[in-house]
Amino acid sequence: MFDITTVGEILIDLTQTGISDNGIPIYTANPGGAPANVAVAASKLGAKTAFIGKVGNDSFGRFLCDTLQKYNVSTDGVSVTVADTNGAGDTFFGAFLSRMVYMGKYKPSDLTEDEIKDMLAFSNNAAAITTSRSGAIPAMPMDYSQ
Repeated sequence: MFDITTVGEILIDLTQTGISDNGIPIYTANPGGAPANVAVAASKLGAKTAFIGKVGNDSFGRFLCDTLQKYNVSTDGVSVTVADTNGAGDTFFGAFLSRMVYMGKYKPSDLTEDEIKDMLAFSNNAAAITTSRSGAIPAMPMDYSQ
């Protein structure tokens, strides 16, 4: 049993650290993603933590899993896929907002609990589609009747 389990994105933040002699920007790959950051921070404070999410089957994905394990965050819930996971967070947020507009509700306080649950399910489905197709925009559902 875990004290805290986070679900969501883990990603690489590319931070510019300089410019080469040829004028080309130099970047450092840093692990990031709010849910993963929370799991690591809580683990550093002594909590037993786990992370659930997806990483790519590449050097960045291995680096991200290694980083979680380095900080004693369970990666049993991490799936490795060759799919492009870019844009899942943007798609989730965009789907949630588009559902609000579709419903004619412009303030979160106007939503019922059932509407929020429906919107979260819709947004999660949209984000899941994004992780199995390249890019966020083409993965956005266009049929709101689903």
